[in-house]
Amino acid sequence: MVKILALSLTFLTSSWLTSVTLASSPQAWEKSHQEMLNKCTQASGLKGAKPVGQPILFDDTVGYTGLILKGRYTQPHMKNQETQMLCLFNRKTRKVYLSEMS
Repeated sequence: MVKILALSLTFLTSSWLTSVTLASSPQAWEKSHQEMLNKCTQASGLKGAKPVGQPILFDDTVGYTGLILKGRYTQPHMKNQETQMLCLFNRKTRKVYLSEMS
């Protein structure tokens, strides 16, 4: 019985340590956040694109981080109109997907 308990405790401890070592450091999160911000603002094509609020971090099973951007259209026919866009950043592929918010 003691041997089973010791093995269970060893397994639980090693599982916990593994999950701790897989967690990202604050520096890694900041680097990922900067990459997302740069890719989203560039892909938006908006003049003066800035984030609205904080990134929306979806669960790892989804694998996306959302960011709302605010800026102005650059196309002449849009007459410098202000708009907002939703940017979804795929944390695995590092690609961004944009959609206007109306």
